Amino acid sequence: MRTQRARIVFIWLSGTILLSGLGAHSEPSSAAPDLETAAIRPLEADAAVTVLDPHVSSATLSSENDIRGLEPQAFYGLPNMDTLDLSKNQLDDESFSQNPLSNLTFLKKLNLDGNQLTRIPALPASLTELKINDNKLSTLSPSCFKGLTNLLNLELRENILHEDSVSPLAFRPLKGLLILRLDNNRFRSLPLGLPHSLQVH
Repeated sequence: MRTQRARIVFIWLSGTILLSGLGAHSEPSSAAPDLETAAIRPLEADAAVTVLDPHVSSATLSSENDIRGLEPQAFYGLPNMDTLDLSKNQLDDESFSQNPLSNLTFLKKLNLDGNQLTRIPALPASLTELKINDNKLSTLSPSCFKGLTNLLNLELRENILHEDSVSPLAFRPLKGLLILRLDNNRFRSLPLGLPHSLQVH
C-alpha cells in the first residue's frame, strides 16, 4: 500500500509565511483560512510543500518541526524572500547538497541554528546575516565563505571549531564583516586571517 505524504500549506499574511499542517488525508479547503484557530503543527520529515504566494518575504520553519531534507526546488517561486529561519530542525550537509537556496537571490538573513551541519553549505551571495550556532561545524575551509562579500554578521557559536581547523583563508571573502561570534567552540587562541573590518567592543 502506498503511503500518502502529508501536505504542508504555507499561508501568507503581510508578506510573512505562517505554517499550517494538514494531515495526510486532509483536503485543502477553498474557504479563507481562519488564522485565529489554524493549527500550527510540526512538519513531517517527508512532507510536501506548497507555497501560495510569490510575494512572501519572510519564512519561519523552525522549533518543533523535523525537517531533514530540502528539495532542489524547495524555495522556487519566492524571488522576494529576504529572511529565512530554518533553525532547530534536523538539516545536515546532505540536505544542502543540491543547493536548494540558489534561487533566493535577495535573501539577507538566514538562521540555521540548532541543526546537524558539519560544514558551511552553499549560500546566496546576497546574505548580510548568517547564523549557524549550535551545529557540528568542525572545519572552515579556504572556500567555505566564497562569494559572501555582503556578509556583515556571522555567528558560529557552540560548534566544535578550533584554531587548527580554521583555514587562514576562510574569512578572506568577508571584507565587510562587522560582527563575528565564535564563542563556545574549542579555540585556545584566535584563528588566523580574521577580517580587518571586524568591530572591536
